[in-house]
Amino acid sequence: MVTEILAGSAIVISVISFAFTYRVMRDQLTEDTGADLHAAVMKLIEIQGSMPDHPNTTRNAKNQVHHLALTVESLIERAGEDLQVPVTGYLALGWSFELIEEDEKAEKYHQTACHRESANHTLFSHALTHRSLGRYYFNRGRHGDLEKARTAYRDALVPRQMHEPDRDDAAAMDVYTLVQWAEYESVGCASNRGSVEQASKAQEALQSARHRASEIEDPMRRQTADGEIERVGRKIESQETDIAAAIDRSQVVSDAQASRLTEALVDYSGDSSATDNASNIS
Repeated sequence: MVTEILAGSAIVISVISFAFTYRVMRDQLTEDTGADLHAAVMKLIEIQGSMPDHPNTTRNAKNQVHHLALTVESLIERAGEDLQVPVTGYLALGWSFELIEEDEKAEKYHQTACHRESANHTLFSHALTHRSLGRYYFNRGRHGDLEKARTAYRDALVPRQMHEPDRDDAAAMDVYTLVQWAEYESVGCASNRGSVEQASKAQEALQSARHRASEIEDPMRRQTADGEIERVGRKIESQETDIAAAIDRSQVVSDAQASRLTEALVDYSGDSSATDNASNIS
């Protein structure tokens, strides 16, 4: 009986000891992983800041980004739910996999950043995550991505319940979102050789930006917002002028080709008649 009690006590002590050890190990893992993750994410952000133009990125830089991205992924998987991964971590992963052209992972992490609860606690995080997703879809350009991009930018606009306590912050954030949206629409319009729909969407977004800017009470902030709107407005107007000129040139070429074709047909018809007449004479 005493032996059974001692054996039972040993089992209980072993279980308690294992549970305690597991907890300590888990906490240590979370702590260590957090530090490593922070360092890896900061390095990714540092690299991103040093090479904003993706097409000009060197192979070595891309390899470094790929290695760091896989490291961050591994750290997150090892820590599981115990690690509170910051939104910036998922954004950095989204950008990294976008850079190395792993589209499925890039989309996954951009979307994950949007859906994190912490992303919707502040105006900046809410707008930043959804804008990043919209920008990703605009850049990827697959079938259906245009509507996904527009949805993401609409979602990036600050919800009414988040306007307080600082309405100027919310309005300024929306101005930046709408201006960026207009800019991407206009770039797409230019690359598509005059998409009427995208040109219209760009102007709509810019008009909405003007409306939101008018709601900013701080004169300096409103002036800054107006300046950004005018900058993009001039850029869009310049692109629209170029598109119109390209369409005109295309039309002139088409008209010239049609004229040459008509002349050729007339000449051919005349030659045929002459040949027929010669045949009849003979």
